[in-house]
Amino acid sequence: MKEQSLFKNVVKRYLSISFFIVLLLFLWDLFVTGSTRINMDLFSLLHEIFISISFWTVFNVIIIFLWSFNYKNFKLSIQNSISRKKFFKIKIKLILFFTIISCVFNLLENLMDKFIFNISMNELYSKQYNNYFNSISIFLMTFFVIFFFILLANTLGSFLSLFSNIWKFIIHIFMISIFVSFCFLLVNPTYHDIFSKIMLSINADFVLDFVSGFIDGFNHHPAIQNNYSNITIYNPNLTLLFLIIMSAIFLIINYKLTKLQQVNR
Repeated sequence: MKEQSLFKNVVKRYLSISFFIVLLLFLWDLFVTGSTRINMDLFSLLHEIFISISFWTVFNVIIIFLWSFNYKNFKLSIQNSISRKKFFKIKIKLILFFTIISCVFNLLENLMDKFIFNISMNELYSKQYNNYFNSISIFLMTFFVIFFFILLANTLGSFLSLFSNIWKFIIHIFMISIFVSFCFLLVNPTYHDIFSKIMLSINADFVLDFVSGFIDGFNHHPAIQNNYSNITIYNPNLTLLFLIIMSAIFLIINYKLTKLQQVNR
């Protein structure tokens, strides 16, 4: 029962935060930004919103960000006398659960785009490989990608929880500096093209959207939802294999870090 309570607590908390922020973004674009589009009817306005905003991208960024904070969940498990081994199992089940939620969210948004707003649905692999990758393959590819990024964020969060606040601050500054430097590197069209092809080959356009927002800021361009349909992608098989291997490595590291975690006094 204690394990189920912890599972439900995290699910309720994370879904409430993520969907609330997505809803706020939608309402902001509908009533605030949309108020400037006075010549549009409601359907046209909603069509414009779904073209300009990828709610799946926003949802994924929020979920990955939330999973980078691991200590509160760990503390709750210890307070409820849940062992570190059981906590690790619950954590992996939760990551799997949120990965599936993300995949379903992506599928629903694509279906809504296609059948309600007539926006081109993501048929990335069928276009590139003559239907070799069907919709199930795209779903599985998305599953492994989202699982990897959530697990990566949580592993980094578990690692940071081992340090004092001053060291956490230093490491955060270091990581932010690396990210900003990476974005500056991608301002170069050659590197951006390579990065785009890698991300699109594994159906990780939400990462590309997120990073492109920073790049547009560096270039003083307004951020918009990009259309990647004309970009040639790499064969995703090796990239997917790399992600699966890295996920297995991070699972081992995450387990070791979970066993090392302590409750701060």
